[in-house]
Amino acid sequence: QAASCMTSCTGSADPHLPVGTRYIYHFSTNTSTSLQGSQVEGSGLGLQGLVTLNVLGPCQMALQLQHFQLTSILGSKVEVLKQSESLSAVLGRAPLRFVLQAGRVVRLCPARAEPRWALNVKRAVLSLLQGHPGVRDPHTVEEVDILGRCPTTYQQLGSRLHKTKALARCSLRRVRASLRSQALPAAAEEQSGLASHLTCVQSLQAGVLREASCTQLDTAGPLSREGEKNGCLPESGPACRLTIELNELYSHGGDLAPSSLLYEWEETPSQATVATGAASVRRLCLARATSFEATELFLTLVSELRGLSVDELMELWGLSFKCRDNWQPLVDALPSCGTEACVGLMAELIMSGEVEADETEAWLWSLAFVPEPTDAMVRALLPLLQTLGASSSAFLGISALVHNLCVSLDGPCEQLSGVGSLVRILGDAVDAN
Repeated sequence: QAASCMTSCTGSADPHLPVGTRYIYHFSTNTSTSLQGSQVEGSGLGLQGLVTLNVLGPCQMALQLQHFQLTSILGSKVEVLKQSESLSAVLGRAPLRFVLQAGRVVRLCPARAEPRWALNVKRAVLSLLQGHPGVRDPHTVEEVDILGRCPTTYQQLGSRLHKTKALARCSLRRVRASLRSQALPAAAEEQSGLASHLTCVQSLQAGVLREASCTQLDTAGPLSREGEKNGCLPESGPACRLTIELNELYSHGGDLAPSSLLYEWEETPSQATVATGAASVRRLCLARATSFEATELFLTLVSELRGLSVDELMELWGLSFKCRDNWQPLVDALPSCGTEACVGLMAELIMSGEVEADETEAWLWSLAFVPEPTDAMVRALLPLLQTLGASSSAFLGISALVHNLCVSLDGPCEQLSGVGSLVRILGDAVDAN
């Protein structure tokens, strides 16, 4: 399995990376958030440790992380967190084998037992080290790393190689969020209140990366030009510096599976039950609507719904009730859930007429913001389009969900049964009108 995943170079091997060489880098990254113009100190997290790259063969490499520390940052105060020891042990447990061609990571071969969060850390490290050696004039390429597939511009300035990305133009950004990852044209990016940019500087000597530093700046500002000097500034800056070079052969086999640099979301097993969901609904009814407690309880309820099956959700719906102010928490929580079970229950309740017209309209519009749409969701929703007088909101909401599903697949999706059925239903609807 290791041999089938770890392929050799299709062309010539990099002469600057002789087999048996080990390169050790000091790695550090800090992520901070601050409010521009505010007197309040920013806060953040830091991660530091040793990164070792071993050259196993032509284009075949292995990454090892050691002695990592997680730090809390508040203003000028830096504190090592107690979780550092266990975190470092997991990060250092399994080396990550990968294939490197012309400075770009083309394949990962992680151990199947590697936790996703640990693999994501290693993806971030390799994304920092990835480059485009030999370029002189500004050159833009499509590059895949942990941030997604992004147009990336490389330019040699003196002895340093500069790399820049406008993250709003990236696709395949695999982050669990209701706002979809969609590449935007440059003009649309400039008009948006959100901006994300990555700038990296790499220093190479004799074809070997000696040092690399990156800064990612995410700015959330007001939409009006009058307030353009204000905004929230989350910033992260990983860096690597080569300090030691040793000659030592290295090998590691095991149960490996092909992968890429793209980020993977890790699911956390849910402990939710119908009883805990019902308890959250009761507490929400007792909390003051505009309080922080109500906000936290609502988010807890949404999280619990994500861990319930269709039958459990239906049971919880049967136990639910309206609060004294005629508010029914589940009506608002279900559209925020975003699982196949929640979408399926919403479809059933709409079909059975158990929700009012304005609630049905809101539920249908919410389909455009389902974080991870699936073909099973599409199949569950199709009956809403097959009833007499199906609403335009149903067509728009389900079509938006299917669009996001196809974008996330990064390829043709018409072979999916639900998507194919929707296309036929849309065709029939167009012919009928």
